Amino acid sequence: MIRKVLFRLFAVLLGLSGIFLVSEAVLQTAAAALDWMGRRANPAPVDSEVRVVCVGESTTYGLWPSQLEEILNRGRSGREIRVINRGSVGIRTDGVANEIERWLDEDQPHVVITMLGINDEGNVLVYRRGGPRPWLVEHLRTIRLLDRLWRSAFDVGLPEVSKGEPPNAEAHLDSPTRALIARLHERRPEAIRRFRYSEMIDIHRELITADPGTPFYHLSYLRWLVLHHDTPERLDEFLMNEAGVEPSDLGDEERRREIASWAELTGELFTQLRLATSVARWAHDRDLERRLLEEATGKPEIAGLAWLRWADFVTRGQHDETARTCLLRARDALPDDYQWSLLLAEISFKVEAYDLAAAHFQRALRLWPDLPVSHELMVLGQLAIACEQSGNAARAADYRAQRDELELHRFREFTRFHYQRVVDTVRARGIPVIAMQYPLLSVESLRKLLDYREDVTYLENRTNFQEALLEVGYPGLFHDRFAGSFGHLTDHGNMLLAENVAELLAELMPEPGPRAGLARSRAEVSP
Repeated sequence: MIRKVLFRLFAVLLGLSGIFLVSEAVLQTAAAALDWMGRRANPAPVDSEVRVVCVGESTTYGLWPSQLEEILNRGRSGREIRVINRGSVGIRTDGVANEIERWLDEDQPHVVITMLGINDEGNVLVYRRGGPRPWLVEHLRTIRLLDRLWRSAFDVGLPEVSKGEPPNAEAHLDSPTRALIARLHERRPEAIRRFRYSEMIDIHRELITADPGTPFYHLSYLRWLVLHHDTPERLDEFLMNEAGVEPSDLGDEERRREIASWAELTGELFTQLRLATSVARWAHDRDLERRLLEEATGKPEIAGLAWLRWADFVTRGQHDETARTCLLRARDALPDDYQWSLLLAEISFKVEAYDLAAAHFQRALRLWPDLPVSHELMVLGQLAIACEQSGNAARAADYRAQRDELELHRFREFTRFHYQRVVDTVRARGIPVIAMQYPLLSVESLRKLLDYREDVTYLENRTNFQEALLEVGYPGLFHDRFAGSFGHLTDHGNMLLAENVAELLAELMPEPGPRAGLARSRAEVSP
C-alpha cells in the first residue's frame, strides 16, 4: 500500500516537473522570439554613419561623450561613429521622458546610452521596500511568471501609484514639511540680497534636515556660504545698497571700515568677516587675510566659522598640519549637532583631511541614528570614500556594502516610473538601450530599478573607478561630491568612463553593423 502511494506521488511529481520544463521551454522560446521581433521592428536607418545618443544630466553634459566618439573612431575602417550628447544640466528623469521622443526623431540613433536618476533624489518616495530577487526568480521564467501573478494578486511590493498616472514629484514630503520648506525658500532671496549671511546659514542648516531628499545640495550651499569669497562686483553692490557709499571713491582700508560700521549696526559679524577677507583676497594681501581670520577666532559668535575659513585659507598654501589644527579648533567651537558635523566632514574632505572627514561623518550618524534613507545613503557613501582615501580599505568596503544593501531595499517610485518611460520609448523603435550606472554605485540597484528587464544592456562603473581611486585618489577623478558617493568628473574621470563604454560598444558593435547583440541582458558586464 505504501509503495503504491509513493509510486503515485512520484508519478505526480514527475508530471509536474514535465509540465514545469515544458512551460519553461515555451516561455524561453517566446521571449527569444519577441526579442528577435523587437530588434527587427523599426530598425534604425542604414546610412554612412552610426549614431550613439548619450542621455543624462550634468555628468553626461560634460566631456565623456566627445571622448567616447574619439575612442570609437580611432583606427576604424568602417562607418564613422557619431556620438550625440543629450546631457542636460539639472534634468530629472521626467524631463528626459518628456524629451526623448523629440531627440529620437531628430537624432535617429542606432544606440541610446542612459545614465539617469541622480537629480531625482529630492523627488522620490523614499522608503524601504523589497530587495534583490532570488536566483530562481531571476533566471527561471516560469518562476518569474508565478512571482508576478502572486505579487499582482496580493499587491506585494508593487508601486503605490495609480495605473498609468505619474507619481507625485513631492511624494516624499508631507504637507507641513512642504510648507516649512516653502517658507525657508521664501526667506532666501531677501537674505542674500541684504547680505544676511548668518541668516542664510541658518536657513540651509534647517533645509538639510527639513528636506530629506536633497541633503547634499543644501550641504554644498552651506559650505559655499561659509568658505566663499564675494566678487568685487558683489562687494560694490554691498557698499552702494547697504552701506550707502560710492565704492569707486574708496580704497581698500576705507571699504573695510564701511563694512565694520555696517556690521556694528546690524550685528552681522560673519558677513563682516566674509566681506573683509574678500577685500583682502582681491588685493592679494594674504597677511591681512590671515590677521582678519585670527581676529575673528577670538569672537565666540563666529569663532567656529572663522576656524573653518582659516583651514581653507592655509590649505591654499599647502599647510596641511595647520589646516588640521584649524579643523579641530572649529569642531570645539561649533555646536555638537548633525548639520555642523556634516559641514565639518565636508570641509575636512575638501582640504584632504580624510581621517577627520570619516570621524565627522561617523559622529553625524551617531547624532541622528534614525536618519531618512536618503541621508543614510549619502553619509555611508561619503564614509566609504573618506575611509578609502585615508587608507582603511576594509572599513570602506564595509560602508559601501551597507550602502548597497540599503539602496536595494528602497523603492524609488518617481525614478522607476519615468526611467521605464524612457526605455519603453526607445525600445518601441527597436533601438538598443545601454543603461549605465553612475561611478562607484552598484549596478544591481539599477537592474532592480528597471525591474531586471532583459531588453536592456546594463553597464557598471564601479570596478574601474575603484581601481583608479587607488592610483590617482578622489580629486583625480571628481571635482566635487554633489551626489554623495561620487561627483562631477575630472578630465581623467571622464576618460575612464568613456573607455569603459567604448570597451562595451566595441564588443557589441562589431563591423560592419552596430546592432548585433545589443538587445540582450548583460549579466556578465554587470555582476
